[in-house]
Amino acid sequence: MPGDVKDTKQLIPEHQKPERCDNNTMTERSSLTSGHNNEVTTKAPTNFYIYFSHFLTKWGERMWTFAVGLYMIYISPDSLQLTAVYGLSMCATILLFGPVIGDWIDSVQRLRAARLTLIFQTVFVILSSAIIYCFLLWRDWVLSLGDWAKYTTYAIIIGLVAASLLANTANTITVERDWVVQMCIFDPEKLATMTARMKTIDLTCQILAPVATGQIMTFLGPEACAIFIAGWNVVTVILEYYLIWKVYNTVSALRTYKDVSKSVSGKAKEGTDKENSSCFARCRMFSSITTIWRGWKTYANYDCFLGGLALACLYMTVLGFDSVTVGYAKLQGLRDSLLGIMMGLAGLLGIIGTLTYPVFSRKLGLPRGGLLSMAILLSLLSMCVVSIWVPGSPFELYPGRIEPRNGTVGSNKETSSWVDTSIPLLSIILLMTGIITARFGLWISDLCINQMFMLTVKEEERGVVFGVQNSINQLMNLLKFGMVTGLPLPSQFGYLIMISFSSIALGNLLYLIFYCRLPRQLFSTSPNNKAYTKI
Repeated sequence: MPGDVKDTKQLIPEHQKPERCDNNTMTERSSLTSGHNNEVTTKAPTNFYIYFSHFLTKWGERMWTFAVGLYMIYISPDSLQLTAVYGLSMCATILLFGPVIGDWIDSVQRLRAARLTLIFQTVFVILSSAIIYCFLLWRDWVLSLGDWAKYTTYAIIIGLVAASLLANTANTITVERDWVVQMCIFDPEKLATMTARMKTIDLTCQILAPVATGQIMTFLGPEACAIFIAGWNVVTVILEYYLIWKVYNTVSALRTYKDVSKSVSGKAKEGTDKENSSCFARCRMFSSITTIWRGWKTYANYDCFLGGLALACLYMTVLGFDSVTVGYAKLQGLRDSLLGIMMGLAGLLGIIGTLTYPVFSRKLGLPRGGLLSMAILLSLLSMCVVSIWVPGSPFELYPGRIEPRNGTVGSNKETSSWVDTSIPLLSIILLMTGIITARFGLWISDLCINQMFMLTVKEEERGVVFGVQNSINQLMNLLKFGMVTGLPLPSQFGYLIMISFSSIALGNLLYLIFYCRLPRQLFSTSPNNKAYTKI
């Protein structure tokens, strides 16, 4: 079993291992030192193509994600029910279909997978934008038809948005988890640099795209914003496909034939052909279920799966800038303007983390770098736990022992444009400081663990393994929504902080177990062990 690592050779699949020279020293794969593949990966235009394509993809994704959240409020302004259904539907979609989408990526050739995911994502976003535009324009007429028309429209919108999310996830797995590895030809240092730059682009878009979308909605209106987003997708999909087509035709490693028979579904098909007498194997209605089951088994067979579980634990937390924590911060006296600045600082710290990541990878190696970044994350978030017990915290360990505050937030005259001075601010300042600074360790941990998967997962199983990882992440995110639903009051937010911190501590423990199970030779600083020390 891969989980029982006895030597360094077991950590890397056979086709990714370095070759051994006559002098018993480890050298990198021959493709790194000879042939045209190495020339391709060092060409600046090729990297620019993939980076610019990634920027266009992420900018559109961040604009759409932010806009959809606002559209849920525009569509149903009297209740948050539609927003809650939307959030739960997105989590459930990735949870259920992540392995299936990943297995489909493994079963088709690279350019076809990238082309189809781009096309489907664009089509679903355009259809969603068109229906949202029509509903906002003829809202009164639709509502006059009765509840059936209203809820049918809601269902169609959420279904199309969920489909666009699946297509976007498939495109992310295809390009970021497969193409990038092939472009770097398993060179850990090049892979660390490339993934860090792509994450920097993503975080930059996460900061700036919502700002641009908000301005369009404010000055042109939500209907115009829907038209703009649809038009953006029509224009950029052509440019995105041209860029990835250029990369595909430039990097010969991407054009190598992928043996789809070795994918999870390919192996399942061979087994079905051998056992035609099995009704269960022949029933198409069970194909998705069996794919999910085999995908989870494939995921668990890799040594890095404990690291993946550790990463997933970081998703069951309110210690981030999601709607729950932002709402709590507003109730604690922080104004929108200050919250916006804090979100920008958090994004900046995340970008600094991604820029620092190649140094972590080069100086410490991936296992140690992941361990240190997880420890940094946990230690900085300890400030959030301290914030529960300091003045200004509404937390009630024993309900009813703290007198309720008089009035509502903002009702006191002692206010400013930044904070509500009628509320003690020490607690919320500690909480937000911990959340902001922890972004540094969070994104280094994310990059370290994902790169270990990239370097160890077999080429024909990358899609299904990363699909399962996305499913686990969304499962933990779904549990977060569940615990917020069960503990909705501001006086109970302290419990959410403690549960979140415990989940992250569990992630640290799982990563420590993974780290201790790795062979000691993996951490050698000898230059002769270069290929292994970076994994």
